[in-house]
Amino acid sequence: MNKTATVAQQSESLVDIRVILRIITCLLIAIGGFVIPFILSSGQEVEAEKQVIAQKMEADPVVQSVVSNAPQQSKNLPKEQENPNAAVAVTEATVDEKSKPDEPQQPEKTQAPQGLQLVNPFTGATIAISEDEFEMACEVVEAEGESTGFENKEEIAEVIRNRMFNAGYRASSLVALFRAPGQFETVDSEGNVRRSGRYFTFESVPEETKQAVRIAFNGQANLPANALGWRGNGSRNIIVYE
Repeated sequence: MNKTATVAQQSESLVDIRVILRIITCLLIAIGGFVIPFILSSGQEVEAEKQVIAQKMEADPVVQSVVSNAPQQSKNLPKEQENPNAAVAVTEATVDEKSKPDEPQQPEKTQAPQGLQLVNPFTGATIAISEDEFEMACEVVEAEGESTGFENKEEIAEVIRNRMFNAGYRASSLVALFRAPGQFETVDSEGNVRRSGRYFTFESVPEETKQAVRIAFNGQANLPANALGWRGNGSRNIIVYE
């Protein structure tokens, strides 16, 4: 009797559970049938809204003006803004350059003052002379013609120029010409310019003498190419032609 009652109760419980499951299934089907179309319709509405907004933007002249000018404004940006890494690279290169130790400068031949040259009286060709050669020429002219005037100093400088280009003297440079044995009494064996025990330096040479040498060396004087010497005569040196 008791077993029969228990089985009956269990059967009723299973029926109740099946009923509940059917109800839940129906509800889910009903909800799905409503929610899914709603979601789909919502997605379609969003796409439609996007299309409407895009059409409005295309029709708006202000928006189109901004869009068309954007690429040009990008081109006009400074290079540092277009590529900020480039500015960093330049800065690093500058720092590296500054950090390098100073390289020793190679000695260069000192050039004569601007516009100074030595003109060949035979051909008119010119050669450059160093500042040392120019300074020694001024010292020699001052020592040889100290007691004379501007014109005579200019003539002495012309004789020096003519000797430089004369084959009989065979000088490779003005300094070699001055130091050649028996050429200039005012130049000793060590290359010092002196007269009567007094040394002549470029700093002590008057500007008048320097100007006379410039004029003679630049071919602006009038002595012919065969004026190759002079001899003293009191306040003036007499030019000797050969």
